[in-house]
Amino acid sequence: MSAEFDADALRVKFAALLDGRLSEAEQAELDRLLAGSAEARRLWYLHCDMDVALADWSAARRASPDAMQTPPRRPRWLRLAAAAAVVVTGFVLWLLLPSREKTGNGVALLSQSTDAEWLQSSAAMVDGAVLPPGDLSLKSGAALIAFYNGARVVLEGPCEFKLVSAGEAWLGSGRLTAHVPPQARGFSVRTPTMRVVDHGTDFALAMNRDTTGEVHVFGGKVEVALPGGTSTLITGEAVRVAKTVTPTSARPSDFLDEKKFVQRAAEQSGRRMSEWRVASDALSSDAAVRVHFVFEPTQGTRQVTNRATYAAPESHGSIVGAEWSAGRWQAKRGLVFHGEADRVRFTVAQSMHALTLLAWVRISGLPHHDNSLLYSDEATAGSLRWQITKRGELRLEIARDLGRNYADWEAVNSRAAITPERLDQWLLLATTFDGRTVRHYLNGELISSGASFTPPALNLGTAELSNARDPVKHHLPSTMDEFAVLDRAMSDTEIARLFSAGRP
Repeated sequence: MSAEFDADALRVKFAALLDGRLSEAEQAELDRLLAGSAEARRLWYLHCDMDVALADWSAARRASPDAMQTPPRRPRWLRLAAAAAVVVTGFVLWLLLPSREKTGNGVALLSQSTDAEWLQSSAAMVDGAVLPPGDLSLKSGAALIAFYNGARVVLEGPCEFKLVSAGEAWLGSGRLTAHVPPQARGFSVRTPTMRVVDHGTDFALAMNRDTTGEVHVFGGKVEVALPGGTSTLITGEAVRVAKTVTPTSARPSDFLDEKKFVQRAAEQSGRRMSEWRVASDALSSDAAVRVHFVFEPTQGTRQVTNRATYAAPESHGSIVGAEWSAGRWQAKRGLVFHGEADRVRFTVAQSMHALTLLAWVRISGLPHHDNSLLYSDEATAGSLRWQITKRGELRLEIARDLGRNYADWEAVNSRAAITPERLDQWLLLATTFDGRTVRHYLNGELISSGASFTPPALNLGTAELSNARDPVKHHLPSTMDEFAVLDRAMSDTEIARLFSAGRP
């Protein structure tokens, strides 16, 4: 057998091997394929993993309630062989994969932004993003940067800025104001012509592309180091630096300080939420929408209303354990899932032949091997599971029938995208399936795709958000403030548009 293979035929061989129906010649052929194909080994690992972990449990669930006989089990040597294969393959993968313990390289946090347009990828510059040393080019708008040493800087676009360390920055052009608490004393900003060192103060700095600039002190004291010497400025003083250094008075009204920034951010939040409502109402009215939760609580109830225009009564969500909290904006609500009891249960009775899953979610951690976004109660052909692996991969599982007394699950994973620096950020996660290909999206951008078998139908049935009715723990510590299921695969453009309209 060559390195090219039919995935469905290969799974049949896996099942035959575990059931003791594969000849020695077929086993030798399978061994050669596994030795020469990393993709075949990956499928074998997933097959064995599911087989060993779920075989007995699935059989017991599907057995008749009044059946007294224990479901048939495979010969002990076959089960042990499968388990050994999982252990060996897992160990090899552990050796080959990079360490999951990564050294943090952040020096600051993008605390908040208003109408910000960055030269950097918008996917990387979301509020709450951890920022490593490097360039930050703000084309327009404003941003609040919180340095790890405690200093806070408001940037006004256009601005060429660089993070040097947790206590130092560089300003090539543009304007900033800085608040430096006592624990951050010594925070400094360099420019092409000077260095400003803070001694616990509020100051502003403006630099022009011709390297002329100004330093204004609104409280405390700073040192300004110039080629000709060092000057000390105190509250109310300022200097203009050109060919000569000219003293002047500080002008707070010329700069965007943190208080003004917060006011501007509150105004933008109201505008952004209004834009989201327009897009959200349009989504609710889409005829393909089976579920649309926007998590607006009705006083005195533990129910999440399905906003879809054609919502079935059983599709409204029942809250178990989870509590209300703030959502993407101050006036928006979300639902917090803390522990293993927290979940929302709902039912989609209609079968589907294509699929889009969407969720705005802020993830606190990934404590389990598989962390559930959406988990169907059933394990029959066409059932669905939408999860995030411990490595941060988005994962869609579709159950299929290979003729055994339990379901086999075919999974398509994304690359590892929910990385540690994305925790506690609002993220738009989306997965589509058009009947042949699964596509995973993060913040409106396609991150991975993979082929899948075509099931007769997709059946969600009764399902749970952020948890799973399963003996194994799958709960996802998170806050969710929007969720949707559609009976069609949305396009790249549609998903990007939803992210643009809904980003906080």
